[in-house]
Amino acid sequence: MTLQTAHDKLLAVDIDRLPPPLRAALLNQPLLSIALKPAGAGFEPARWPAELPAEAPQDLFGKLGIKSWRDGGSLRPIFRGMPLRPVVERLLSQPTAAQRRVARAWLDSGTPLMLHLFAYRDFSQVSEARWQVDARGVRFVSACQRGQSAGLLGAAMPRMRALAARIAAALPPTAYIVEFACLPDGDVCLVEINPGLEPSELRVLTA
Repeated sequence: MTLQTAHDKLLAVDIDRLPPPLRAALLNQPLLSIALKPAGAGFEPARWPAELPAEAPQDLFGKLGIKSWRDGGSLRPIFRGMPLRPVVERLLSQPTAAQRRVARAWLDSGTPLMLHLFAYRDFSQVSEARWQVDARGVRFVSACQRGQSAGLLGAAMPRMRALAARIAAALPPTAYIVEFACLPDGDVCLVEINPGLEPSELRVLTA
């Protein structure tokens, strides 16, 4: 597997490249997106958007392209009322190693690399399930049951499987890991789509 193949898989799940029906199915839409450029070991805005508020209007979290900032598996939120520009500058100056590796797909291909800011959501009552889709079909990977939605996850699984198959049909034919949320009312939403990278592709990304 080549580095280009791995980069193509990463770019295929860029939120800005998702077909409109898939983007509309996402649980969270970006509230603000900022184009970036490299700066030292990190990144900085190509320009600050005029609509950037002085303070975070609500709890937020950011994604550098398709990768979030995480500490010990938990998101690093931007809390409501925090001064937004300094916080964004600090985050962008400290990308994780995984974020830097993934960002090369955007930088090397000349694709705009974006910081997406999303509303932070409490998942304490939201159950999640992950599915792999590829040429062999749809396969269940794992699930996490939480709170009020835990007892509803089983009934939601057939809908998730059907949605995963439709997502695979709408994207380039390769492997994906699709994550769904089961909400406390039993509704199913798409959380995110990640590339299903082969071990050889992971090796070339980390080389």
